[in-house]
Amino acid sequence: MLLARIAAEAGCRRGHFFLVSPQRRDERGNSVRKLVLLTVFGLVVAGCSQIPGLGGDPPKVSLESTPPGANASLSSGGSCRTPCTLPAPDKSGDYNVTYGLAGYTTLTIPIKVSVKKENWYSSETTTVEPNPVNATLQPAAAARKPRS
Repeated sequence: MLLARIAAEAGCRRGHFFLVSPQRRDERGNSVRKLVLLTVFGLVVAGCSQIPGLGGDPPKVSLESTPPGANASLSSGGSCRTPCTLPAPDKSGDYNVTYGLAGYTTLTIPIKVSVKKENWYSSETTTVEPNPVNATLQPAAAARKPRS
């Protein structure tokens, strides 16, 4: 019923639908073939293209420590308790990950982020070195008690 009303509003007569006109059988077959080829071509092009910002997860930096549970903070922003992941920085450059845990010395590890785009039509790829970032925290030296 709804389809019939839409067809009538589009100026189609009964039995004549949107893409199929009253043509000879050969011409109708060619039209359908062209429509199918156009659809397949469109799907192939859409499948091959990678539009930046669409699809996929953003790149991440994996942070691990021994012992686990340390507070890890990335110099570009963001912090979490290990083991965890943070979003990678948007720009290429050198960054630091600082680990801290009560009773252990603070440890800072440098990381390098590279953002590249191979072609004008490809999306950017982000590489983080090292990834995952592993830190082995050392116990803090015991504080000396003053002599009385």
